[in-house]
Amino acid sequence: MTEPLDLQSVAGSNVVVWGAGLDGRAAVEALRATCAVRVVIDVDPGSPVDLDQLALELDCDVSVPTSEVLDWADVIVRSPVINPRRDELFGRRVTSLTDLWLNTQRTAPVVAVTGTKGKSTTTVVTTRLLEAAGLRVGMGGNIEVPVTRLLGEYDAYVIEVSSYMAADLTRSPEFGILTNLREDHLPWHGSVEQYRRDKLNLFAHGQLRRMAVNGLDSNSMWLTMSRPRTLFGSTGYTTVGSLVSRDGEIVADLAGTDLAHEHLAVDVCAAATGAELLLGRSVAGYISSVATRYRSLPSRMERVVDVDGVLFVDDALASNPTGTMASVQSYADRPVALILGGADRNVGFDELFVALAKRTPPTTVVLFSDNRAELSAVASTSRVRFVVVDSDDVGVAARSAFNAISLTGGVVLFSPASATPRRQGNYIDRSRAFQATARALVGM
Repeated sequence: MTEPLDLQSVAGSNVVVWGAGLDGRAAVEALRATCAVRVVIDVDPGSPVDLDQLALELDCDVSVPTSEVLDWADVIVRSPVINPRRDELFGRRVTSLTDLWLNTQRTAPVVAVTGTKGKSTTTVVTTRLLEAAGLRVGMGGNIEVPVTRLLGEYDAYVIEVSSYMAADLTRSPEFGILTNLREDHLPWHGSVEQYRRDKLNLFAHGQLRRMAVNGLDSNSMWLTMSRPRTLFGSTGYTTVGSLVSRDGEIVADLAGTDLAHEHLAVDVCAAATGAELLLGRSVAGYISSVATRYRSLPSRMERVVDVDGVLFVDDALASNPTGTMASVQSYADRPVALILGGADRNVGFDELFVALAKRTPPTTVVLFSDNRAELSAVASTSRVRFVVVDSDDVGVAARSAFNAISLTGGVVLFSPASATPRRQGNYIDRSRAFQATARALVGM
């Protein structure tokens, strides 16, 4: 069996970094001092990518992934979006930035967070709880800070790990948190079963001491039965409304904080459980102060502006129906105009529309972007009022949602339940467009 690679063992190697996004650039930074590094990227026909300009930015050779370039490499470091099961990678030595980092000797333990929904909030709250307990904590991963950029001396690390990152890991963290397991990214993984296997590969290796598992999620419960685990949600840390309890005793009230939504309160339970696994002692006394200081992460249930009694909420990062359902439930007592649409991930929307149909306050769904035809087919069989916008522009959809709810007041919620189509950039680009439209409506 081939030994796992770390940042030291690849020294002196010819390395191809596949991808020039955040992780790809971080890999170039981490390896260029000890390795010969080249970068390859996929270029779609008609793409405006200038390879020569990118080579100047990265200060290394940049090309498309030809056999000649891949044959040159001793090691290929794939970016998260590059599927390790691609034909071009068969028989080659492939790793990732996360795997290199996990296999590199560290003096501090790692808590790794994954799941279909709630990863980022759980990652941040876990970090803040450990800091409140007096630890110096390095936070990174899928939360916009590549792991190799965690510089300095830390007492612990908390990293967010996507299914793309977890798929081919050869080492587990010492501690883990599984927020939930539904379905997402199916075109990339190939099936819901493979998606879940790839997620759980994060916890499949011998270094794992213990993991926190959502006892309210049947998939998580069933698929982690053989793992050393501590439950939250059903036992241990639990929540009712905004109240958080530990073993039946109320330890915090999240009312009035940015964590007061029910699904975010469950994330707090996950974070507290994971923090205690690492610390070996209670963090219950820190939850209230951490919650008071917590501010919503960008594009995650972010309150944008109130326009004549209509609250605009940006939840652009909700790229699957599970996340959207949780967000809608946060406004159970208010009329909602929900904006859905984006790239197709082969996930089902029936359960989402069943939940929307059960809402008592008025609900309107505005459908736009690539999968609006698929969404409208599901919506037409439900009892949910919907509007189809023949546009890819989230600003157009936002205005339509505002018009649908302006007389009653309520919430315009951009929680698309779909990924951002590649030609439109990423969720940040759609988030900016949504927020700009909302602010432009003020005073009109």
